[in-house]
Amino acid sequence: TTDLGRRLSWLIAVRLLIVTTLLGWAVLVQIRTPGVENRAFYLLIALTYGLSVIYGATLRLAPRRRWIVDVQLACDALLITAFIALTGAVNSYFSSLYFLPIIAAGSLQFRRGALTVALLSALMYVGVVVLQYQEMLAVPAWLRTPATPLPAVRVAVYTVVTNVFAFSAVAFLAGSLAEGVRIAGVRLERASTE
Repeated sequence: TTDLGRRLSWLIAVRLLIVTTLLGWAVLVQIRTPGVENRAFYLLIALTYGLSVIYGATLRLAPRRRWIVDVQLACDALLITAFIALTGAVNSYFSSLYFLPIIAAGSLQFRRGALTVALLSALMYVGVVVLQYQEMLAVPAWLRTPATPLPAVRVAVYTVVTNVFAFSAVAFLAGSLAEGVRIAGVRLERASTE
C-alpha cells in the first residue's frame, strides 16, 4: 500500500510538471504573439493545480480507497478532453496527451487500469469530435481558440480511428510492461525469501 502512495505522489509531481510546462508555453506564446488569447489554457491549468492540491490531500486515503485512483485518472482524461475541445477537437494537435493518463493507469493499476482509461479516453475523444461535427460543441467565445475549417468527414474518421488505435496500443503496452515488472518483482521477492 505504501508503494501505491509513492506511485501516486510521483503521478501528482509529473502532472504538476507537465502543467507548469504548459503554463510556461502559454505565457511564451502570448508574449511572442500579441493578440493570441490563452484563457482556455490558463483556466485548465488553474483547475489542474487545484485538483492536484485535492489529490495531495487524499494521498493517505488512496491505499484503502482505490476508487480515489480511478477518480484521479478519470479527471485527467476529462481535463485533456476539455483541452482538446478548446483547441479544435479533431484539429487539435494535443490528442496524444491522452497517452499520459493511460500510461499512469498502467503503472498504477496495470493492464486493467490502462485499458479502462484508454476506453474512457476514446469515448470522450469520439464524443467531442461527434459533437463538433454536429455543431453541438458549445465553447464559450471567451475561451475559444481561433477556428480552423473542419476536415472532410472521412479525414476526421481516419484521424479518430488512428487515435483510438494508438490509445489501445499504448494501453496494452503500458499495462503489459507494468504487469511484467510486477511479476518480476514478486518472483525476485520469492527467490530472495527462499
